[in-house]
Amino acid sequence: MRILELSRWLIPGGAERFIVDLSNELAKIEGNEVCICTYVREDVKKAAFYKPEISPAVTYRNLNGNLGKFNQIINIFKVLFFIMKWKPDVVHCHLQAFNMSILPCLLFRKIKFVNTLHNVAEKNIKPGLEKKLKSFLYRHGMQAVTISPICYRSFSNYMGFNNTVMIDNGCRDIHKTEEFENVRNEIQSYKKTPNTKIFINVARFSPQKNHPLMIEAFNRLAAKGYDVALLVIGSYEDDPQVFENIKALIKTERIHLLGHKNNVPDYLYNSDAFTLSSKWEGAPISLLEAAFAGCYPVCTPAGGCVDDICSEEWGLLSEDFSIEKYEAALIKFLEKDNIKRDEISALYQGKFSMRACAQKYMDEFNKLG
Repeated sequence: MRILELSRWLIPGGAERFIVDLSNELAKIEGNEVCICTYVREDVKKAAFYKPEISPAVTYRNLNGNLGKFNQIINIFKVLFFIMKWKPDVVHCHLQAFNMSILPCLLFRKIKFVNTLHNVAEKNIKPGLEKKLKSFLYRHGMQAVTISPICYRSFSNYMGFNNTVMIDNGCRDIHKTEEFENVRNEIQSYKKTPNTKIFINVARFSPQKNHPLMIEAFNRLAAKGYDVALLVIGSYEDDPQVFENIKALIKTERIHLLGHKNNVPDYLYNSDAFTLSSKWEGAPISLLEAAFAGCYPVCTPAGGCVDDICSEEWGLLSEDFSIEKYEAALIKFLEKDNIKRDEISALYQGKFSMRACAQKYMDEFNKLG
């Protein structure tokens, strides 16, 4: 089967990480030919960030398009002509690439079109024209995929119908890099005592990720004498003002903004807990990666976090999005003394492997007429 994975770009982000990992896994299945096609040129906003991680078994094509409304029209035809040239059996589009798939979906009725929604529907689909357009296409030629039970329910509630297929997100195997020991030494330098608990957050700086809540909670923990350190890894180039506003909130030397890292697993393996303070989520890949590395998740009850963390065996959820409840969840983790990294890792790997995820997508591709 010839499978085209279509994305605007491969910037640092959970959906883009998923696209590369899914493509690499699909390419392992006998009989598959997989191509990742991006349409915005590679020198824009780290648009080729994940390109080095694409398997040699996967074909990669960049269509060298530009941003901007007028250029979007040009990009539509670039994608259209590439689909005509590559002749896929399946076009699997993600995020903004849905817009590039509208015309091909209407024209090429023998090709199967699939769109994965990487967030809850009300955050993924704008009201008005976009909602009407997607409502039409999801009923006439394009198969929608939701990535968690809460995303599945949100689609029903928001769209007023539901013909989606739910496929849990998967995560690739997490490996240490040659920088592991250097990172271990770096993190040791952040510890005030040998018993300092290291929390890590991996998320881009944006209003969705709600970093102010996290920063204020750790300001409070530090002021109360808790022996903690918070490491925040994430890109801020898309919204530097948000980053500056967050930096101004820090009132303790126990919070460290590390920017973007190419070797995130090294930091995960050297941390005790993973935390998200998001306002909404689909099914965060960052949570899965952290759990695969043995970090215990402590998160707000945002979207797919609620589905992943179904009991304290899987992690902790704050009761709501208030500073008091989020801080209480962090303290509850600090009071635990029986957490075993290997058990957390085994639990998540057993449910969220990329191999199982890729096979579910293959099953769906084969079902489509």
